[in-house]
Order: sequence, then C-alpha cells, then structure tokens
Amino acid sequence: LWNNFHANDQVVPTINETLDNLKLHYIDLYLIHWPFGFKVTICILYVYETASLRPFGKGGAAYSNVGYLETWQVMEECIKLGLAKSTGISNFNAEQIQRILRNCEMKPVCNLVEVNPNFDQKELIEFCKHCCRGLLSAWSQ
Repeated sequence: LWNNFHANDQVVPTINETLDNLKLHYIDLYLIHWPFGFKVTICILYVYETASLRPFGKGGAAYSNVGYLETWQVMEECIKLGLAKSTGISNFNAEQIQRILRNCEMKPVCNLVEVNPNFDQKELIEFCKHCCRGLLSAWSQ
C-alpha cells in the first residue's frame, strides 16, 4: 500500500484496483510500505518520468495526518473481505511495531526492512527475534 493511499476510504479501493490490474481474486501478502502517509494531491504513483513518488509542499514532503494504526485497521478488513490472505508492514521501527501489536486484532506477519553491511539494523533484528518471532524480512540494494 503506497503512502498516498493510507486513508480509511482509500485502502480497500486501492487493493481492489491492484487485484483488477493483476487479474487476481486475492493477494497473499499486502504490506503498508511506510508508517507515514503522504497528502493526496494528484495520483503520481505511475508517473515515472518525474522520478518522484511523493507530493511536496512548503518545506519538503507533504505528509498526511492519517496514522498507521488507522490504516492497519483497514488492512485487517482486507483479510476479512478475502482480498488478502495476510498483511504486513514495511520500514517500521520497534516502537511502531509495539504500538501496532498493542492495538491490533490481527498481527502483521512481516516487517520488510533494509538490511546490509552499512545498515545492519541489529537492534531491530534482536527486537523482532524476542518480540515477534519471524516478523522480520530483509531487502538490500
């Protein structure tokens, strides 16, 4: 789920559009890409020529006031509706994960984060080992 679509009324239509585009009935794993959302200005998700996937306002990126807990509740709804088999998060830190775990009905099955020799994320890896076994998945550039 890209950052422009975190609002309650955008999550289900966004996954439905993805399913239509992929000609699927459900997605195995649906992730919130970042713990923060962008303000919706225009849909720039598929405009690759600009090399920017985020809206800018005065002084930098234009963030929305939608909290990730609000978004997570609708992600859980995607499972109940049969649109996703499981849901997860991406780029969340330990504090944000704890907050979701304290407030969720369904736990995220994955936290996809960057890990490489220059960004080893040891503290987050240890946290995930002890707190939420199997939650961490890594990617690298």
